[in-house]
Amino acid sequence: MVLKPKESIVSYRCPKCGTAVMSMVGTFALTGDLIKLKCSCGESELTMAYTKDNKIRITVPCLACENPHVFHINSATFFEKDLLELSCKVLGINICFIGNKDKVFAAVEKANKELEELMGEYSIDDIGRIGSSHEGSITDAQVSDLVRFMLCEMKDENSIQCKCKNNDGEYDFELKSNNVEIFCTKCGASKTLELNSVQKAADFIYIDNLVLE
Repeated sequence: MVLKPKESIVSYRCPKCGTAVMSMVGTFALTGDLIKLKCSCGESELTMAYTKDNKIRITVPCLACENPHVFHINSATFFEKDLLELSCKVLGINICFIGNKDKVFAAVEKANKELEELMGEYSIDDIGRIGSSHEGSITDAQVSDLVRFMLCEMKDENSIQCKCKNNDGEYDFELKSNNVEIFCTKCGASKTLELNSVQKAADFIYIDNLVLE
């Protein structure tokens, strides 16, 4: 009896040209060192490889972030789950889809609609132009979630400096027309940042420390 190898469809969207790239990946193919799923434009690629603990390491290009996202997935989950969706925290939408053909196709169509809503006046065909100009719309709700998450993370890591002694400040923020003001409710120190585009929001995630003056 010959066992049929397990297979899954893998899909991501090229951040340069906007194409939804898809390919079938089987268990036999992944026994090699590295699999590359390249876009036909030649400007992006998704890579997959087994780790030493038998997980699959997936590196996915992102529409918003300068650096790709890296995920580690159990091999059983990769090949047996009907649909696995991997997301970007900045965009707030899924950027990679793994599973059976029908489920992946449906998920890609759903992500298309979410992406079009996110991009506002732009369309998916404009992704390459947006990427080169580092623009792209982001909603107030997404900015709020991002800033709230980052403030909690940075406070826990003592990465926020204000005028309070021993960095014992309490931090909050206020959304304005084209930016966000982050401030200390104790000493009044503040900093205003532009977070009105996807790229600027992505840059905010990689800030190591925040100085309020």
